[in-house]
Amino acid sequence: MKNMHRPLGRTIAVVALSALFVGTSITAASASSPTVAAQDVAAYIDDAARVRVDVMAESPLRDHLVEVASDHHDVKGVAAPELAAPQVIDLGASYIVRSSISADGVDPLSSYSVMLDHAGALQGTMEYLLRGDGFGGGRLDVWKDGVLTHSDSITSSQAASAVSGAQMQINASPGFWSKLNSCLAGQGVSAWALALIAGACALACAVTAGAACILCIGTTIGFPAGVVGNCVRIASK
Repeated sequence: MKNMHRPLGRTIAVVALSALFVGTSITAASASSPTVAAQDVAAYIDDAARVRVDVMAESPLRDHLVEVASDHHDVKGVAAPELAAPQVIDLGASYIVRSSISADGVDPLSSYSVMLDHAGALQGTMEYLLRGDGFGGGRLDVWKDGVLTHSDSITSSQAASAVSGAQMQINASPGFWSKLNSCLAGQGVSAWALALIAGACALACAVTAGAACILCIGTTIGFPAGVVGNCVRIASK
């Protein structure tokens, strides 16, 4: 069953990430996005259970791609950032080199991603910066090729409303969200971050027929590979 996911995932990933990195109409349209809606979270959760993201193992090629990507690091949203824990995702026609952003006041899920073609030429960069407000809510800012293209914030109550509304839309069992949130919290993923990231990927999801949601989140923003999908499966039992 695992091998059945890979051709579909890679095909849709190329479309989804091409839209995110190259298609200015998608990112520009989300620049004034409203507060996250329940259907955004529901669409993301639905895809998270079905699509996996494969991270490249250690190899000379991986090391080379990480080195090339480092030449294109230019974080805009925070002073004195540190980029660490690079991961490389092979999308078939291109590579994503994703590094976590560490800085004061920045959520650990924040990341900077560089997209390279197979010749190592730059195709684009994406920066996703998440900041918690200390009260169960937070803010997400997105830079595409160094230009701010998306900003959104959410309160604790808005996040709770979005996830509870999503539960009704996907007909989840009554204990689904409590189990999901518990699992995600154990992996460092908060409800407000989940909601904001789902909202940021919503338009790409609609344009590319659904599975792009998890690929947008998993490869571009920096969720630990497989964490969300695994938590969805655990919560569904």
